Amino acid sequence: VEEWFNIKSTVLFVGGKNNFRYKVFKDYKANRRDVVKSVYFPMATKYIIEELGAVESNGAEADDYVVDCAKECEGKCVVAAIDKDLRIHLPNIPIYDYRNHDDVLGEFKYIGEKEARLARAVQIVTGDSTDGIPGAKGVGKSYCEKNMHQDMSDYQLTKQILLAYLKSNKGDAQKAKEEIRLYYKVLKLYTLEELKEFI
Repeated sequence: VEEWFNIKSTVLFVGGKNNFRYKVFKDYKANRRDVVKSVYFPMATKYIIEELGAVESNGAEADDYVVDCAKECEGKCVVAAIDKDLRIHLPNIPIYDYRNHDDVLGEFKYIGEKEARLARAVQIVTGDSTDGIPGAKGVGKSYCEKNMHQDMSDYQLTKQILLAYLKSNKGDAQKAKEEIRLYYKVLKLYTLEELKEFI
């Protein structure tokens, strides 16, 4: 990253305990509960906290802390992460995806505000299988491709989200609104100030 940007300081974030999302949504990351972590994971976590000064994301996810830090520095930063959620929550900020791709060591990914806004709306409809969030059941990407585009207003995107959930819930508006609110709450990334509501 330093080849392209003048880096003055770095902050390293690591997962902590008591992520509020598990209390709000009981199936959050349920598909990962049986995944066995390496026996070295606790040692590696301890090392990066004690030796490298990493910040533990207690009460939330490391991604929430990254969003908070990026907003704190008013976007004058580069985020190194592999999580797609950071791209859609931090538009106009360069994201360095540090995974290797054949002979290439990482790549920069960057999206604008309109593209990010649309991606967030699509994610509310389609959910996030990685995190166990189903979204509007029976309504998928094809619905989003036909009914949503990045030049829509916030009102138009919100309307399409509601219509997707109404379709999923056979017209039950109360159930549709409850699901939208729940999945939005779990999918959104928060600043530390916003997290005070949950922690």
